[in-house]
Amino acid sequence: MGEKTNVQPRPKQVQSNEDPMITLAELKVLAAQLKEDKTYIFAEPSVLYLVDSDGSIKERREPLLLSIRLTENFTAVFSLHEISLSAIYSRKIDESIVFGYDDPTNCFQWMEVENGELELCAAQVENAEILMNFKFFFSRCRMEFSRQEPFEVIFGREEVEWAEQVLRQDYNRQDTRMIIEEELKDAQEIQFEEDLPVNSAVPIDRNEVNRGIVQGKLIDRTFVHKRNGFSVFRTYAADPNTLEFMMQLPAVKSLGGATLAPKKILMREEDTRMLMLNDFSDKKVYYADSERGKVISEFQSDGVNTFTDIACFDQQDEFTMNPVFLAMNDQHLFQIDPREHGDKKAAKTKLYASKYNFTAMAGVHQGSCAVASKKGEVRVYKEIGQNAKNLYPGNGEEIIALDSSKDGKWLVATCRDSLLLIPTFTDNASAYKKNLGKQKPLARVLKLQPLDMKKFNIARVEFTPARFDDGQSYIVSSTGNVLVTWEMKLVFEGVPCSYHLKRMADKIVAPDFRHSQRPENEGDLLVALQSELRVQKTRIGSGRR
Repeated sequence: MGEKTNVQPRPKQVQSNEDPMITLAELKVLAAQLKEDKTYIFAEPSVLYLVDSDGSIKERREPLLLSIRLTENFTAVFSLHEISLSAIYSRKIDESIVFGYDDPTNCFQWMEVENGELELCAAQVENAEILMNFKFFFSRCRMEFSRQEPFEVIFGREEVEWAEQVLRQDYNRQDTRMIIEEELKDAQEIQFEEDLPVNSAVPIDRNEVNRGIVQGKLIDRTFVHKRNGFSVFRTYAADPNTLEFMMQLPAVKSLGGATLAPKKILMREEDTRMLMLNDFSDKKVYYADSERGKVISEFQSDGVNTFTDIACFDQQDEFTMNPVFLAMNDQHLFQIDPREHGDKKAAKTKLYASKYNFTAMAGVHQGSCAVASKKGEVRVYKEIGQNAKNLYPGNGEEIIALDSSKDGKWLVATCRDSLLLIPTFTDNASAYKKNLGKQKPLARVLKLQPLDMKKFNIARVEFTPARFDDGQSYIVSSTGNVLVTWEMKLVFEGVPCSYHLKRMADKIVAPDFRHSQRPENEGDLLVALQSELRVQKTRIGSGRR
């Protein structure tokens, strides 16, 4: 669980220890005295709880002081102190901490592992304003330790105020809140029902792990890709609620005969073609016939640069014959046009003198795109070759995947243990066309509540790339064998538990919303487990929780 300073494995012997001689006012005086030492950036009265998996209180201890203290080399510790100011618990603030907040009870929650069991601890402060202050200082210290540089340097002078509001999770800006709530007013609740097996004549091979899924929009096909090729499925005629196996495509080979390990696959040209990257560092993008799984063309930019991600030129590309697409590596952005003569197909290129360490991209509309970085930043562009119209500083965590809603009004960035939901519009402007400055709506940080992690025995969250549904109302991701869907309306209404969880039979490799022309399949999910494909049925519109 990371390095600890003067720390017990968990707060021991927590019990009611209320001293009637100590008043809240006196405790606040002690907190003020502690903050006179400038290394203490936070100190407030608190109550410590140990919480059972059903939410009941197992043990309680008060009065205590909750503090955050700066040490050296961008390191900080949070501590719980007795009235004597001796710390009963301290822990370094780093990326190993599994934490969250329960806003209705003004609690900071974190997980410990005791004898192989997950232990949920909670420190309750007096009010919401104090909790928001703690959120900011805790997240800032965690970020500074990870990046080894000051908060003001990480975000820059112009973005510090916006970033502080994100870290405080202070979402009361009425100017953008009303616009967002209007955008999502018709969204309905989604709930899990049963999950259905896919009808397959192919025996399950547990030695060959599924790596992802990609779906056709015009042609009824679902492709599950592995290292040894593609399994192809279609809607099952006997039961349209699920799918049936159609064929197995052979291992994909380059034009030179080298076996490829396909990743980041895009459907093209009315679902008759696929664009794909090779899992290994490669200077080419491969163009394959989706009916045969055979590479028919290979594209490169300049023969020097590798590609780490690709994206559509427009969200509607697969419905058209437009061959143009976008690509990137950690320092370059490309617009690739296969119709260009010769081997070098980069029609537009953006090279940055500073290495931004780009990690993921998402295409939006007619060449506009969003690009994420290892620093957790998201830049949005009107087109490749121009400077970014807007920069979203994020929450400082590396972004591993990026997805755009169909209308381009939302982005979801996937980090290891959190998602960042970013509105890219105001009432009269798009972030892809105009610099929004301080009018940028605040991003929402989506995390699992520690109580739910304890219930589902999730010791460490590692989200798979998050995806929007076509109606732009829901988001799906997963961690381990647990499927997660968020309701965007509830996220922006501030409902603490704006998601649903379901445990599947095996580790989830990739979930996505099912593309179907049948209204009764709206909201259904395709879930690629390590060794099989499942259809997760859902129910939409059964009433708000």
